[in-house]
Amino acid sequence: MTSSPKKMDLVSPLKSIDCNLMINNNVLNKIEPTTISDLNMMIQKSDQLPNLIGDYSGEYALPLVAHSRHKDIKTINGQTLSHLMDGKFSSSLSCFTIIDARYPYEFDGGHIDGAKNIFLEKEINKYFFGTEKPTLITDKNIIQNALYKNFKQSSSNSMQRSQESISPTTKSEMTNSTRLSVIEEQENDENSQVTKVQKNVKSQNSNEATRLKRHAIIFHCEFSSERGPKMYRHLRKIDRELNENRYPNLYYPEIYLLEGGYKSFFGMFKDHCYPNTYLPMNSQNHKEDLLKFRKKSKTWNCEQQQKFKSLYSF
Repeated sequence: MTSSPKKMDLVSPLKSIDCNLMINNNVLNKIEPTTISDLNMMIQKSDQLPNLIGDYSGEYALPLVAHSRHKDIKTINGQTLSHLMDGKFSSSLSCFTIIDARYPYEFDGGHIDGAKNIFLEKEINKYFFGTEKPTLITDKNIIQNALYKNFKQSSSNSMQRSQESISPTTKSEMTNSTRLSVIEEQENDENSQVTKVQKNVKSQNSNEATRLKRHAIIFHCEFSSERGPKMYRHLRKIDRELNENRYPNLYYPEIYLLEGGYKSFFGMFKDHCYPNTYLPMNSQNHKEDLLKFRKKSKTWNCEQQQKFKSLYSF
């Protein structure tokens, strides 16, 4: 998993404290068993308002594409994402995370500024739930730490753009092993800060919780036709499984897919991409990379299928 280097000319108006408070007050404390009467009310509400987020607590903050090719997925267009990055939805969303499900060489060849590159399901699990194999018996502290870390990163990434910069030359010279080492060091530093973040959040004025907004997660791949939708569905599937006994509660109720993927977005909003380039998955210069990452993805999927079969074989 890699994160986008930050540009110096974009600063988000979204505040980091909002997301931390939202985790402490709106998510972790909300997860409680739902009564039958509550469920009935939520079902009625969802029938009347089909555009409710996954936990039925409200409508989607971002305008949705009316006729998406993926009927089970909520989709936004490039204009909406551009507005989101410019801070035009800060009154209804505290922060957002963009997940780029393309392969690393595609990501390095140009990506949406601030996006995180995650193309394996196990990395989705690790990033959003703190472990590669989250289950109902997973220690809730692990998930809680992942929530704090994720929301803290999401809300602070844009603010750090004015303080951090990685030149294209430096970036291109970094080997894969070097990148992994840098990422691991950053993750270790962030983990060491989790307890501090939690303490800081608890010390905030409780009245702040009343004005908290929400966190949006946006998935995409090259065309948002296969890999992006797959990661979107996987996150929702695992989230539902972890909250099986507390339906319809979710850790991440508001997720979207970017219509047309990176190719479409790049064609319209190059200024929001870094570097300002687009490398297709089927690039002739990256045939070996394509085979390598496809194999890696298939290996993970096969392992999961085998484990599933072993669980239900008698």
